[in-house]
This record gives sequence, C-alpha cells and structure tokens, in this order.
Amino acid sequence: MFRFKGFFLAFTLAAQAAQGQYQEWVTVVGSRLNPSPLRRVLVWQQGEISRLPLRHWSDLLRYAAGVGLARRGLFGVQGDTALLGSTFEGVLVLVNGIPVNDPQTGHFHLNVPIPLEAIERVEVLTGAASSVLGSNAFGGVIAITTRPGTSALVGASAGSFSFSGLTLAVPLFSQLGFFGEMQESQGFRPDSDFHQGRALLAWGGSLGRWQVATSLGAGRSQFGAWTFYSSRFPHQRERTNVALLTFRAERALSPSLTVAVAAGARQHRDVYLLDKTRPWWYRNRHRTRQATMSVLLRGERPQWQWVLGADGERQLLQSSRLGLHDRNRAGLFAEVSGFRGPWRVNVQARQDLFAGQARFTPGAGVSFTFPSGAQLSLSLGTAFRLPSFTELYYRSPASLGNPRLGPERAQAGEVTLSLPWRGHRWQLSAFRRHAHGLIDWVRGEDGVFRAQNYARSVSWGVTGDWVQDQGPVPWRLSAAYLESQVAADPRRSAYALTHPRWEGSFSATVPWGRLLFTPVLLYRKPQGRGGFALVDAAWQWPLSRQLALRGEVHNLLDRAYEEVPGVPQPGRWWTLGLTWRP
Repeated sequence: MFRFKGFFLAFTLAAQAAQGQYQEWVTVVGSRLNPSPLRRVLVWQQGEISRLPLRHWSDLLRYAAGVGLARRGLFGVQGDTALLGSTFEGVLVLVNGIPVNDPQTGHFHLNVPIPLEAIERVEVLTGAASSVLGSNAFGGVIAITTRPGTSALVGASAGSFSFSGLTLAVPLFSQLGFFGEMQESQGFRPDSDFHQGRALLAWGGSLGRWQVATSLGAGRSQFGAWTFYSSRFPHQRERTNVALLTFRAERALSPSLTVAVAAGARQHRDVYLLDKTRPWWYRNRHRTRQATMSVLLRGERPQWQWVLGADGERQLLQSSRLGLHDRNRAGLFAEVSGFRGPWRVNVQARQDLFAGQARFTPGAGVSFTFPSGAQLSLSLGTAFRLPSFTELYYRSPASLGNPRLGPERAQAGEVTLSLPWRGHRWQLSAFRRHAHGLIDWVRGEDGVFRAQNYARSVSWGVTGDWVQDQGPVPWRLSAAYLESQVAADPRRSAYALTHPRWEGSFSATVPWGRLLFTPVLLYRKPQGRGGFALVDAAWQWPLSRQLALRGEVHNLLDRAYEEVPGVPQPGRWWTLGLTWRP
C-alpha cells in the first residue's frame, strides 16, 4: 500500500524526576524566565490537538490568526508562515527548546520529523523575540514540545484521492516509547501526489542530579510540486530527508541557582526537479548540516530573577546550485525581571557575532496586574534576521542571490491585555513594527529576480483571542487584522506584501451522546485579493473502551481557493479510520 521507502527513526529522552515521575520541560518562547513576561502566546495542548482535523502539526498554525500559514500542499507537504506580516523566513522554530530552522531556505522551516501523536504542546509567540533567541525570531516563534511514551495506539485510515495512513505509538519501558506515522495519496490533480513518514522514539530519566532530555529523529517525503515555484514549468517534483538530534540537561546547583546545557544537530537533504519530464535538464541537490549549543545560569530571589548564558551555531551547505559554504554564529545573552506588588519589569539584552559583524538586540517590558486578575503589559524589542544561503548564493536563469546581503532589522512594540473570567481567557494585543533592509527578490529590466536589501516597511495590527477550555463545550476564537506599508514596487517585488490582511478561526468540541464533533471555521482575506471561508471538521465515536471510529473532512464546502497565488488547493477531502488504544 505504501510506496514510502527507507527507514526513519527518532529518539527522544524526556526529563524524568528522581522519583521516576515525568517532569515536563517548559519551552520558553518569549523569555528564558518563568513566568514569562506577558506577551501574546497561543498554546495548544495534546488533548485539544487530538480532537482537531489535523494530519500534520503545521496545519495547526491555520488556527492561530496572524500567523499567515500559506500551504502549497496539505498534510505537511510544504507550507510557509508570515508571522505578523513578516516573510516566510522571519520565524524561529524550536523543538524541545532547540532551534531547527533550515539555513538554506525558510521553505523547509516546518519540515520537522515529529509525528502528530508525539506532540505534547505547540506554542506560538507572535512578535519580535531576537533579544531572547537571536536571529530568525523576526516575526515570532513556533515551539514544539514532545511527550514521553506512556500509552499505546494503533490507527489506520483511508480517504479521498486514494489517501491511506498509519499511526503507531508503543510504550516500551520506563517512559520509553515509539511513535510513527506514514501517509500517502495519489493527489487531487496530476503532480500533487505525496508519500511521507516520520517517527519518534522517546525515553525519559534522570542521571544523578541531572534531568536530561535528548531526541533523535528522521523523516522522508516525496511529492509532486505542481507550480510550487514556477507557473512556467508546472511539472515540478521534490524529495526531502531530514534528521534531527536534540539534547538538554539541567540541574540545581542550589535552591536558587540552576545550570542548563542544550545542544542540537540537524541534517536536511533536498532533491528538486524543475520539470520532471526532463529530469536531466534542471536538478537541484542540497544538503545542509547545522549544530547548536547553549549554556546558561538561572537564579532567583524573592523579588527578582535573572539569567546569563551563551550559545553558538555552525551551519554547512553543500549544493549543486549554491556551492559549498559555511557560517558560524555566537551569542551572549542576559535577562533580568523584577517584581514589586502588581508591577513587573523585564529587561533583555543579547549580543550576536557572525561573519565579522556584531548585532546588539535589547528588549524591555512592563506589566501591571489588576486585583481582578487582568493584566496589562507593554513590551518593546528589536529583531534581526540573517539572510539564508539561498538569498546569498542561489544562481539560475531566473534568480540570482547576493553574497553582499546584510541582515534584516526591526524595532517593534506590543500592548497586550489579558482578561481571565469564569474559565474564559481573553487576550487583546496591538503591535507596530518598523523594519529596515528587508531582503526581497526584485525583478530587473531583464526579467531576472535578484536578492537585495530592498525594502522598508511599517506593519501594525490588532489580534484577539478568546479561549474557553472548561465546561462541556470547549472552544477557541482567534482573529487578526494586519496592515503594512512597504517602500517597494509591488510589480517588481516577490514577497513585499504576501501576508493576509484579515484572518480568523473558530473551533469547538461538541459532545452528542458518545460522539465528539469538532467543527472548525476559517477565514482569510489576502492583500489585494478576495477573501475565502473554509469549513473543516472531525468527529470521534467510541465503539468500545479500546476501539474508536474517527472521521475528518477538509474543505467541507468544496471551495476553490489558493493560499499561495498560483498554487491551487484541493476541494473536499475526507478520511475515515479506526484507532485502537489498549
């Protein structure tokens, strides 16, 4: 049934307390201190994720208004984000706190080899975070936290367009568990087929006084890429392989002082055919390798907290089109947070060194907590993004990179109001960002696109989130309005105005006897084009204590729509499957 070839494996060591209980790692997306300063952070836990109509973790980003997920294919085939109006390059992706961005191109940032069943939590921070996490946190951060293997599951499904899928979770011993998934489809039109798989092996424990977590993962995907990058040559095809290793260790040196060490390594291979009918004519082969490491000290007192640390990264590229290149980056960071009554003040600072250059990114915030529990905060920060290897070195008849590119830079501010009330959580945010030296592909008089630090922009907007996760019908509402003024000619620019203007989503889980029904309503209004509304849904019906029937439908109204201009998305797509939990 599956034409997926090759074996892929992932290994994760989730932290476990000395008594043998699982201790959940806290992934920090807006701060290295806990509790984090008040920012707009959207969180989905595993229970809610399992009820939504999802086949890949990245599809969850559709439900975060302001993220601007633009998919070229369903079920994790490929997608880009435009967090608060940034381009698809301006997002930092973390797995268990380890950066996993692809240095070649942001088109691969979401290619993370983690099965959906293995995810404990997904967090999305919208807003600049370079003062905490360095480059790439230009428009925001997406953080994935995996869970240990504590329960078994076997699932099989089939559906439209010859879709078939398998899901597996097997607990082995002492928090050791295996997760795997594979899925394939013949596609909704020629050159839209896909065959892909991912897996994760998880184990947790403590080594002496150290709480340790490590992960090793891999995945493989091959798919038809109809008009993904060029409408002139629609019969494109792509194959990717990814492997990911992460390691984290933490121990208390005293009741008020903690040391933490983290490291990660990632390899990504990509083979791309511009025209599969002439595979010898234009074939790209890329391999990127990267390694990261960080160490930090965290301390706290009754009225203040602090953190000091350093991190570094090495990136390597071997490419048939871009050549052989490498890049190193090192950073020093510090953060201090103080409390007095209802007030909290937070100051962040970071110094990055790369390619003979230095970049200083400070940030600060202040928040006030009202007697009712409502919180009001103001945060100010700076951000930067290093150019990708593609932007620096790519060469083709249609596009030319620029090795003299400098980093993108921005200053941003955000006001956030949080209102907890009777099991509801309201959050309203307004932001404004001034960006300079934006990297864009600019078309010249000869028709060739060249990478340049071309544009300046001012982006602003408002977001609102309303979550009710208590009671018989949990639900979530998210909406965003974004506007940008870009000093660029839209007739020559490739990415200056690609983010949506309006985004909204609503999801709820409605019990009906033994049936759990989860409808999802989505709306998007792109810049300069008409908007579209979509309806997805999932339902679960337990047949016994162990066996359940699950169904999903995507694009229930069978709408014709495009999230990336020129790349059509499928119409109504349903799946039906059985899940067994012993």
